[in-house]
Amino acid sequence: MVLIAVALPDVDLFGQRLLVPDAAIQTRRRQHAYAADHGYWNDDGARSRTPADLQRFFDAARTGIAPYAGKTRLLSHLDEEVVPGLTAIPLPGHTPGHPGYRVSSGPEELLIWGDIVHASALQFARPETSFALDVGMDVATATRLRTMDMAAADRVLIAGMHLDFPAFGHVQVGTETRSYRFVPLPWQATFGGSEP
Repeated sequence: MVLIAVALPDVDLFGQRLLVPDAAIQTRRRQHAYAADHGYWNDDGARSRTPADLQRFFDAARTGIAPYAGKTRLLSHLDEEVVPGLTAIPLPGHTPGHPGYRVSSGPEELLIWGDIVHASALQFARPETSFALDVGMDVATATRLRTMDMAAADRVLIAGMHLDFPAFGHVQVGTETRSYRFVPLPWQATFGGSEP
């Protein structure tokens, strides 16, 4: 199963190809994506309203989505369970249908929040700070604040892109109003089955 958080397959922020530009995900199972994101990236009107220098992101998303057209299950409901213990949740703002994924096993829970933050040192301390490539900056800010509030209050383990290594940890309320801090889980490297 492939779960998509952001449909930008092989273009980084500067428009360069990744090291393996011809690689493709081969799967017999279906991909899962949010209907709102899929619709947004395939909307010619949305593309034409976007500044010309950012339209390449639409092209990249369309290129990445196209090979899976017949293998994609679009999730259209809020808090839709993908498989038992794995629930897709709406975290809009970075893109209109940007999802997160809640993984549950008994009392334990992990929230994979995708692109809620892009500059963790800045956006935990000042979560109202948006990222230039957030499609909906106000929505992204509201989502970030709501999600950080929930993660701190419920002590939910989080994981996501753009977090400090090891990218797993907890959110704590900061000392200033509407501020937070990321507390990464302890990590220790082991090599060859033995501790260093």
